[in-house]
Amino acid sequence: MDILEEEFDKLRKEIREKTNDLLDIKLRLNETSTKLQEAQVQHVQASNDLLSAENQITTLLRERSVLKNQLKDRSYKLELSSQKATECEFKNTDQQEQIMKLFRSESTLKEELMMTQLKLNQSKVELAAVEEKHNSLKAKFDRTRTVLRIREKELMDCYYAKTSTFCGFEDPNMCGFTNINDTSDYFDWERIKGVTPSAKTGPSKDHTCDGPTGHFMYIEASAKGKGHNAILYSPLYRGVSEQCVDFFYHMYGRHIGTLNVYAQARGDVLRSVWRAYGNQGDVWSNARLAIPKELAMSGYQIVFEGITENGYQGDISIDDVSVTDGPCPVDKKVVAVKVAINTTSLVSEERSLSSATINESKPLSPIVNEIKPLPLAVSEIKPLPTKPLPTVQSENKTRGKKHRKNLRRHSGK
Repeated sequence: MDILEEEFDKLRKEIREKTNDLLDIKLRLNETSTKLQEAQVQHVQASNDLLSAENQITTLLRERSVLKNQLKDRSYKLELSSQKATECEFKNTDQQEQIMKLFRSESTLKEELMMTQLKLNQSKVELAAVEEKHNSLKAKFDRTRTVLRIREKELMDCYYAKTSTFCGFEDPNMCGFTNINDTSDYFDWERIKGVTPSAKTGPSKDHTCDGPTGHFMYIEASAKGKGHNAILYSPLYRGVSEQCVDFFYHMYGRHIGTLNVYAQARGDVLRSVWRAYGNQGDVWSNARLAIPKELAMSGYQIVFEGITENGYQGDISIDDVSVTDGPCPVDKKVVAVKVAINTTSLVSEERSLSSATINESKPLSPIVNEIKPLPLAVSEIKPLPTKPLPTVQSENKTRGKKHRKNLRRHSGK
């Protein structure tokens, strides 16, 4: 009897809970109906506004036709007046020529000849000055073209390197992240939303949206062997100061393998900077990488490598990769890992880029005219770390002197 009473009590509780759920659903249904009625009223209002706008358009079209006809009539009258004026000008010109022929004498013709000779001499002097100015402008143009070639190279590097500072993988193109397509790995990272196909492994929701509609990147451990890996490359990042790379990872399941993170400088080899192994629980964990200034200025990529163990419950996921300027925030929960750099490779890469830029003799690429300014904040717009060419130093000194004089005048006032 006690067992039956307990079961009856459980059934009563379940009935109460279901009754409360039904009441909540009914309340939501009423709210939805109210919103639907409001939407219908707005729709009718919008239809009336549309009809009114159509009537106004019809009226404007009629007025346009009337004005167009009036314009045609006035244009025709103007053409007639122009023809008459042209005829009068021709007659006036003929009369002036006849008068000049009557009053012109031999002495006048000689004076005109002397004046013409004088103008010719002046024209020769002006032509010599113009040619000298042309040579000066040509030399300045050559210097400017050389500077533009260097700036074009720097601008293109910055244009392709300055990507979005945050990637939640909601973009179908994965924000520029790419799977490697050679023999370095066995399979690819995949973009997915919701839950992964295998049970008891992988996240149940993404980190960006905190729900089943958001996307993230993961490796599927099913039908994989121990030591099989997948490699994912980030786009090229670049900055003028130290940066912080922040990302979230999910490693849940009995057969979780290893997640390796590498930082690759431009022109250098992969260098391991962070690693996690084994089951970390059904949670999204946070990690940060401190990128030094030298590495940020040379350009770098972040590489994620997932390695499987034996078993299907080994899905590894990443989400919300962000790159921000400045040092990593100090947090008790997350300690930033400082990325070491190879100064020798960075210096050699910088020298090779500089020599390739200076020795470049090709004409400017037409893509310079198509480059649009990046949507940067004012605090992010910083000058490129370049040195002026020797041929432009004298001009820069002259401009600096003029600028200092102007500052003194303003300060004196």
